[in-house]
Amino acid sequence: MLCMLSRVMHDFNIGSEVCLQARSVSDLVKHKKFDLIVLDYADPDSKALLLQLRQPSLTMRSHIVAIVNDLAETKDAFHHKADMTLQRPVRQESAAQCIRSLYGTILQERRSSFRHALDAAIKIEIDGKGAMPATLQNISEGGVSLRCHDRIELGAKISCALPLPPGIIQVDAKVVWVGRNEQFGVQFSYIAPTDFLKLRTWLSTKFEAKFSSDAFFAAQTAARVQNQSSPPQLAALCQ
Repeated sequence: MLCMLSRVMHDFNIGSEVCLQARSVSDLVKHKKFDLIVLDYADPDSKALLLQLRQPSLTMRSHIVAIVNDLAETKDAFHHKADMTLQRPVRQESAAQCIRSLYGTILQERRSSFRHALDAAIKIEIDGKGAMPATLQNISEGGVSLRCHDRIELGAKISCALPLPPGIIQVDAKVVWVGRNEQFGVQFSYIAPTDFLKLRTWLSTKFEAKFSSDAFFAAQTAARVQNQSSPPQLAALCQ
């Protein structure tokens, strides 16, 4: 079954990592975003792992497919918020149909999290305290990563004008993380609807140009949230 699942993933041009123990998957998801996780529900630790993966504190949510033996396991897996199930014996056609049904959502999520790298000098205003210089490093539909020599507090509210090719886009935002090397990230709290449409359209063209004009293959190689490139990942737990 494991070889068959790997072939199905290969047909969708999806990279995979195979784990034979639930503990290994648990460690992986703490540090890496997976689009899809396939769990063998026969593993005694799989239910506990599914509960862990659905904790609200785990922001890097994955789609989960549970491989089950019967209707009782199917109901239990759905009760614990699995997205889909595959019943044994798992056939290649049913596995491909399952992945295909989730594919559109995976593509949409990849597009919305895509970050385009930039290097542009801007001015930001923090809580009305006046303007200060900053460097725009990357941008997504939901926010930007910046660098600023001045100390930036977590939760601070900022406003700035982003000089993008579609035009100047004025945004209000909130600082959601502060990192090393004077870096911090903000989440947009307000963009005018017309400006957001321009931003989304422009990022879509960058997404296509970077990975492919074909939407199918674009999703397979979409950028990860931390501005890294990798294909969508499958963590398969099979005995």
